[in-house]
Amino acid sequence: QGVPLPLDQIARPGPDASRTLPVRRVPKPVDRPAFLAHPRLRRSSPISQFAAAAALEALGAGYDKTRRTGVIFTLLNGCVNYRGRFFGEVLRDPATASPILFPETVFNAPASHLATLLGFSAPAFTLIGDSAQFIPGLELAVQWLLDDVVDACLVVGAEEVDALTAEALHLLAPGAILTEGAGALYLERNGPGP
Repeated sequence: QGVPLPLDQIARPGPDASRTLPVRRVPKPVDRPAFLAHPRLRRSSPISQFAAAAALEALGAGYDKTRRTGVIFTLLNGCVNYRGRFFGEVLRDPATASPILFPETVFNAPASHLATLLGFSAPAFTLIGDSAQFIPGLELAVQWLLDDVVDACLVVGAEEVDALTAEALHLLAPGAILTEGAGALYLERNGPGP
């Protein structure tokens, strides 16, 4: 709608949590989307939820679950909030660290959640890199299509806000504001050629 997301504040990492940095978060939906009731998404990290919303929008309502559709998930940090919570619990008392959080510490968790939600059985890969990692994701999708690995490919880029990334962005690009969300492109072969 052309309206910027509102500014929020996140505590900077380190001993002085009173210092904050501006971030832009995805607003919580007024009505909980139906896809969030899927067992793989009930306790998933925000990045998985953002990716699911973007993927469903890119695919449209009539996507074919029987096609060999691959998923390429690109990210910079991934589900760092769950990793931070889990490893924080491990450091405090390993015997009481929540096993519910552990699956979200795996970099490929969002891609796996997405492939399961969509009913895809073709490859689901995660590419980790810089903020331009989406471009190699598109290149890999084209290669999969040319090599007949898949009939179609969903390329997703997503991130969630966390304090460490906000601090890094502040140090490298003062004045830049970290934001979260996802975008997705659906590519398919439309004939025998590329």
